[in-house]
Amino acid sequence: MFGPIGSGKTQLAAEYVRLHRDRYAVTWWVEAENADRARESLLRLARSLGVDDNDDRRPIDRVFRLLEESGPYLLVFDGVINGDVRTLIRTTGGSVIVTTRNGGWARESRHAELEVPDLDAGESAQLLRKQDPHITRAQTARLVGVVGRSPIGLAVACRLYREQGTSWDDLADRLATPDNRMLTASPAAWRRRSARSPAG
Repeated sequence: MFGPIGSGKTQLAAEYVRLHRDRYAVTWWVEAENADRARESLLRLARSLGVDDNDDRRPIDRVFRLLEESGPYLLVFDGVINGDVRTLIRTTGGSVIVTTRNGGWARESRHAELEVPDLDAGESAQLLRKQDPHITRAQTARLVGVVGRSPIGLAVACRLYREQGTSWDDLADRLATPDNRMLTASPAAWRRRSARSPAG
């Protein structure tokens, strides 16, 4: 599953797990930004299944053997950036979902791919109208021009609009400044900045 940051890949994977977890003997979320984090997450799975993890490599081999024997499993490798995680991904006896921003990495896989794009112009406008039915086309276009069309970026902008009691025009003006515009690329940075900054 690939697409730009904030397009909702992680949320889609989480919803799939929620809806289908009963079909699997084991489900596990793997933080997979790099091979070290993915390996540590798999070692936590090994410990939860009672596998001795004194060795960095063999416990992972053993945990996959145990998963194969236990019945269908589902692993979600979330946030994969490059191919160094590929050696840790195995699908014998189970299913794996990978989320990544790297479309090229996804297309190199022999498995099924699903692109999760940003919202189109109509979807972006609909999301903003749900927040405020009176938002104008000009205000929508201005805000989308500043924040972009990612669902998370727009959701954060809506939250700022609600919490800070500002107008859409003032919000777009403020977010268009160089210091704040940089934050539109990172929902996590948005949240950190919002937590630090007083309203207004």
